[in-house]
Amino acid sequence: MQINKKILASIVIIGLLALALGWGTHSWFSDTETSTGNVFQAGTIDLILFGDIPFEFYDIKPCEELDPVTIAFQNIGQNPGYLYNKITYTENDKPEVPESDAGNLNADDFAALIYVKAVTYEHYTPAGGWSGVTRDDLPNWVSMDLNGDGYVSLYEIKQVGWLPYDVNDPEEPLLDGDGGRWVITFHMADSLVSYPEGALEFDVEDNWPQADGIDMTWTAVLKQTPGPPA
Repeated sequence: MQINKKILASIVIIGLLALALGWGTHSWFSDTETSTGNVFQAGTIDLILFGDIPFEFYDIKPCEELDPVTIAFQNIGQNPGYLYNKITYTENDKPEVPESDAGNLNADDFAALIYVKAVTYEHYTPAGGWSGVTRDDLPNWVSMDLNGDGYVSLYEIKQVGWLPYDVNDPEEPLLDGDGGRWVITFHMADSLVSYPEGALEFDVEDNWPQADGIDMTWTAVLKQTPGPPA
């Protein structure tokens, strides 16, 4: 490429003048450029729960099989996550019924009478919707059977804490934009149950606790690292 000699000379002169002006003070020139609009944006994991939430059962009776309820969930965030679940409850008796007349049970005693009778699970993907293929998930729940009677009650589930299994795919986290749903059938026992000594103290002998009740809370946590929440 041909460079005009006059232009080249000008460049050299300017360079020499700049050098001479700065020689005495060593005050070198500097140039600062600022880049704006740079963004570090964390991805999201965003769990939603839907289905039969909340659900209510009133005036339930011994041996009664309750209507199935659906607990559904989906990660609508950008990153995959591991799903963990927990069931807790608090006492909620009908205030208009005196405890002395009802043979009152506390929340744990009442929850010990509510069994998980059946559980099915179905997977969901945004592209395909619900899979249409359900699996029997009851064996996973029965693994929380603490008293060895072959059933799992809400009391036992609360004692275990975070459910000791998850529905994650073994190859990758389950909730990578997808989700699933449980359909759970609860059942009220036909008599007071026997627990390991000291686990529960019943104040009545097969006297059904009229008006007793509990409010149940389902907590689902989606984490980016495996392991139940603290």
